[in-house]
Amino acid sequence: MDLQEEDESRWHHCQAQSKIGTRPDLAYAVSRLSRYTSNPSYAHWKAITRVLHYLRYSRDYGLHYDRHPAVIEGYSDANWISDIKDSRSTSGYVFTLGGAAISWKSSKQTVIAKSTMESEFIALDKCGEEAEWLRQFVEDIPRWPKPVTAISIHCDSKSAMGRAKSTMYNGKSRHIRRRHNSIRQLLSTGVISIDYVASKDNIADPFTKGLSRELVSKYVRSGCTTALNVVPWETDGESVLREACPTRCTCFPTVNATYPTNFTVVKATLNEFPGLLGQSVSYAILEFPAGSLNPLHIHPRSAELLFVIHSSLHVGFVDTKNTLFNQTLETGDMFVFPKGLVHFQYNSNNTEPALAVSAFGSASAGTQSIANSVFNSTIYEGVLAESFNTGSDVIEHIESGLKG
Repeated sequence: MDLQEEDESRWHHCQAQSKIGTRPDLAYAVSRLSRYTSNPSYAHWKAITRVLHYLRYSRDYGLHYDRHPAVIEGYSDANWISDIKDSRSTSGYVFTLGGAAISWKSSKQTVIAKSTMESEFIALDKCGEEAEWLRQFVEDIPRWPKPVTAISIHCDSKSAMGRAKSTMYNGKSRHIRRRHNSIRQLLSTGVISIDYVASKDNIADPFTKGLSRELVSKYVRSGCTTALNVVPWETDGESVLREACPTRCTCFPTVNATYPTNFTVVKATLNEFPGLLGQSVSYAILEFPAGSLNPLHIHPRSAELLFVIHSSLHVGFVDTKNTLFNQTLETGDMFVFPKGLVHFQYNSNNTEPALAVSAFGSASAGTQSIANSVFNSTIYEGVLAESFNTGSDVIEHIESGLKG
């Protein structure tokens, strides 16, 4: 596995933690991208960047729970053969409690469904398995009301519901016979019940296909009585999804953000995401306005893999023998900065901004600015002046510039 494949694999592991634990709105995007971990292409890296942009502008969002309704409800859905290169469908389910999602999954089905009904039925079986586990879990909670009622699963396929409730067996459906028996047993024992829900109200829909920005907002954000309830911790009246990207991606909605006036770093490290504890991965989005510089610095705990997304960058690092290695990177190029070595990135284009993504082999790679470490320290100015063979007035000028 080369550096690019290893880096994408780490990215998927990082995002999988968010998908599984806190962000149901990422489930389909991460599930879809994770299928290409072993052989990623430039298009996949672009899709990863779009997801990172979405995370940047929704980093203050989280699941919000209320006391009501204190009932577990499930939603099941499937998308039948949406990929022309693969005949397998995508299953999705989500369970809610207290007004927000508590369990969800988006995955490619392991067998080829012959019809829409079969794909929905396979998804219903996976949803039933999760419902059985959740019911056994709440039964062990001392203060949970007993007896535990059947968990209602909402499905938008009447034909799949009819098959689930039917006692007749058709020999042509032997490949889903085990699933039929499992669902029948869950129904007969009172573990689950199956109810119909219109497709437009099925909140499992975002787990099976890429949706437009409007539909994602409907299903995921507040404002819908059956929403997943992923909302900002503190709402300031400004939409977290700014402007829709002109080239809309069917995998996931994105943001076409305005570049800042100064060099800006948006980090996804242990400090911003405590869930990265114990994970050897972190990321950063580097935004370079025209003519801007990421000054000399080091990362003491990890090497850095830089991937240029837009425009070009002039980069370089100094090795242990004080030899400078530098190169001009174009869109799609990558460059590795070894751990602990002084390096920089510079957008030499005075008219066009640049964008890059950095990946690190540590959840807390650390960044130490060389200028700040030297000139913003308490080292006596005379020592600095002697070390750099210059006057104290020059050192004072540098220090005042860094503080300003």
